[in-house]
Amino acid sequence: MALVRRPLYQPVQSQQSIYLNLSQVADKQVITCNKGRNLGTIGEAWVDPQRLEVVSFELEAKRGVSSSVTGTIPLMMLKQVGDVVLVQDTESMPLPTDGRAGFVKLLGMEVRTRNNRVVGKVRDFAFNPNNGAITKVEFDDFGLTFLPVNFFDTTSIASDFIESVAYGAVVVSTDEYARPEKPGILSGLLRGLGRTQVAGLLSDGSRASEAAGLLPAGYTYEKWQSDIARWEMETGLRAF
Repeated sequence: MALVRRPLYQPVQSQQSIYLNLSQVADKQVITCNKGRNLGTIGEAWVDPQRLEVVSFELEAKRGVSSSVTGTIPLMMLKQVGDVVLVQDTESMPLPTDGRAGFVKLLGMEVRTRNNRVVGKVRDFAFNPNNGAITKVEFDDFGLTFLPVNFFDTTSIASDFIESVAYGAVVVSTDEYARPEKPGILSGLLRGLGRTQVAGLLSDGSRASEAAGLLPAGYTYEKWQSDIARWEMETGLRAF
């Protein structure tokens, strides 16, 4: 099914659009403007697959390292995004803005070309917070957001080249216009050191100091090993 684009209007005066990545709002506290109620934290986004627009966000309640979904917050209720997300107070429940209304979650979806070649899985995307329009999709090999963004090479493609979102896949007309976003530590190691040497770097605790020099600030070697184990469990693959 082809995407249904909004009609284009020529504004009287040009205005600079603001775009956010989902990763920039995820895990932020959601606070109501007037009463100051804490509704939870922002989770994944629900997207209209025909218009390629964000319509709402999941609300999550954090309990230690785990979380549970408690509801959704429509995009139109967002007032300000900063250290926290401010939303308007409301007592009425809006119409469903999740999967019950046919909306989908992009994170983890396969990115395919029109000839069915898989080029990656969605890891993040940029959107306009005023109308929800998605401007680009970022993807890497696995689309696992619990891993730091600089684990694997990340690539993006503009929404102009997205033909459809259906059957669990984002279909692009071509990957010719995909652009590199961020180089990945693990991808670089695999290319530069070879499989055997990387295996030692990741699994041998005696080489933790070498790995620490390559990991993001504040990201421990123990967390690296834990996330690699989780990656293996969720993908069914063996890293090393």
